[in-house]
Amino acid sequence: VIATEEDIERFGWPLPDGVLAALIERLLGAGAAVVAMDLYRDRPVGEGGAALAELLSREDRILWAYRLGDAGHRGIAPPAPLRGTPRATFADVVADAGEVVRRSLIAAEDPADGRVVFSLGAALAQRLAGERVRPEGADLGFGEGLLRI
Repeated sequence: VIATEEDIERFGWPLPDGVLAALIERLLGAGAAVVAMDLYRDRPVGEGGAALAELLSREDRILWAYRLGDAGHRGIAPPAPLRGTPRATFADVVADAGEVVRRSLIAAEDPADGRVVFSLGAALAQRLAGERVRPEGADLGFGEGLLRI
């Protein structure tokens, strides 16, 4: 699901929390196994903040991306109900010289608390694959194999 120009004209940008809550509820109601939100949202936006916070608190099928940050960029926390949980995943990328992205991180250490967290894509794969993908310190298990980072 993407936000089109028509959506932005209709609802404004950033999309209000109530619009996001209604969208997520609709996706879950339609049978989505997981909803992965690749949208930074560290504070309430517009009307519906309480509805979105309540939904995030009770529904474990929602993953949400946040920005870890590094020396050159500040971090952006996930929505408050997800902070410190495995449902808060990072969306940072590693750019080569010239700001070209040629690779993706699977997991990283969150500088805020030292936890090893999955990227949004890896967390989504874990949810869809079940327990066959798991973080264990600096080791990540994928299927029967183990990848040391």
